[in-house]
Amino acid sequence: MQGWRLSMEDAHIINENIAGQNIGCFAVFDDHCGIEVAKFCERHFLDCLVDSDLYNTNKNIPKPLKKLS
Repeated sequence: MQGWRLSMEDAHIINENIAGQNIGCFAVFDDHCGIEVAKFCERHFLDCLVDSDLYNTNKNIPKPLKKLS
């Protein structure tokens, strides 16, 4: 098995109600670049998304996601 290890250090987000809008975010961040990167994304992804200029202008979460990808 390529890449097999004894433990996985992935991080994740489970949030069913982002910014009180009844919109959910479910994400898994793999640890291929290190657990520190996965944990950083877990802690900051939603804040960056909700604080983005596109979200604040349009109050629309899907647009920032399309713009960031």
